[in-house]
Amino acid sequence: ALTLADGATRVAIRKAGTPQKVSVDLGSISNLIVKGHSIRLYVTSSNFPKLEPNRYAAHNAVLHDQSHASSLDLPTQPVAHADGVPVKSTLMVSMRDGVLLSTDIYVPAAAGKFPVLVARSPYDKKGERARGDFFARHGYVFVAQDTRGRYESQGEPYPLLSEAQDGYDTIEWAAGQSWSNGKVGTTGASYLAMNQYTAAIERPPHLLAMYAAVGSENFYRDSAYRGGIPSLGWPVWLLLSAATDPHADSAQAKRMM
Repeated sequence: ALTLADGATRVAIRKAGTPQKVSVDLGSISNLIVKGHSIRLYVTSSNFPKLEPNRYAAHNAVLHDQSHASSLDLPTQPVAHADGVPVKSTLMVSMRDGVLLSTDIYVPAAAGKFPVLVARSPYDKKGERARGDFFARHGYVFVAQDTRGRYESQGEPYPLLSEAQDGYDTIEWAAGQSWSNGKVGTTGASYLAMNQYTAAIERPPHLLAMYAAVGSENFYRDSAYRGGIPSLGWPVWLLLSAATDPHADSAQAKRMM
């Protein structure tokens, strides 16, 4: 379950006991709602759980039974998919030093040139399939790439060391393809956000937008020494990454996992 909107819609009850139409504006959300999802609407007598104080005397009743639910599960109606079934292909894209990085490309079914979104992941680019399909159906080319040395990409994996140059090369490669209109954005969370920061430092000419979520902007403060205390999170991440490395010894990897 995810919180789509944090706030309250206040409703003035015109007449007790009579049905009343209420519209709730979620605003702009980034959540992907698909078939089978539902939205839960909570009905309370105050801004629960914040419980705003009311300086006026009031008498109200909230009924919690099968006939008077305190929450409503509303079915969703996702919009119809646009532009037909995306065309997916996989290429080995060359970096400046000749190392080839495995790259999945999701292109809209319609003909034309499109803006491009790039996501570069150390966690297997196959995990980006849902986003690739979604964005390709809505007018974007989506490029998902295994970072250097991870899964189907060549090279040696070394966290963040080559991400600036590899990110730059991938962005500029994407901008020059026949399906691209030259406008490129990057997207992703955690490590996929951190490697966006490194690529941006190189100032790729065709990078116009970034969506970087929950990525450390200060590695020392946010990852290595949180509050001045050594963090075990990063060493554990390194060990788990080593265990899933294509070159890892299978027996040792099983012990680590």
